[in-house]
Amino acid sequence: MSNTKDLEASFKILPVENEILKLRKENKALYETVGKLCKELDRIREIDRKKTSLILTPEEELCEVQINNLNGISRERKLTLEEVKMLDLLIKNKRLIKKQSTSNNELTLPEEMSDEDLMRIAESVENEKEGSEF
Repeated sequence: MSNTKDLEASFKILPVENEILKLRKENKALYETVGKLCKELDRIREIDRKKTSLILTPEEELCEVQINNLNGISRERKLTLEEVKMLDLLIKNKRLIKKQSTSNNELTLPEEMSDEDLMRIAESVENEKEGSEF
């Protein structure tokens, strides 16, 4: 009689074990799918971030146009004090729009440069002027 009960119990357990095995396989497949989708989502977010950085906002476009205008003017003549202030303000605004620092900590000030460095800069500027006259 005990064998009969064991046999009945094993017949009841076998479908449950098969169902568990099937669900484990399905769970593993779903887990892999979620992993692939997460990687794809990260890739799409990266593409979107790159697109966003390439698209200019109207404010940034305005700053860019005005900076280019002042740059063109500076090629023809020296900028007035007002134009220099406007250029400085436009550059700072553009940096703020891009969420960049507005400080120029990376620039080397002339008093920190040696006389030889300053002479090299002056010579290179002079050479550029001579080359552009032709």
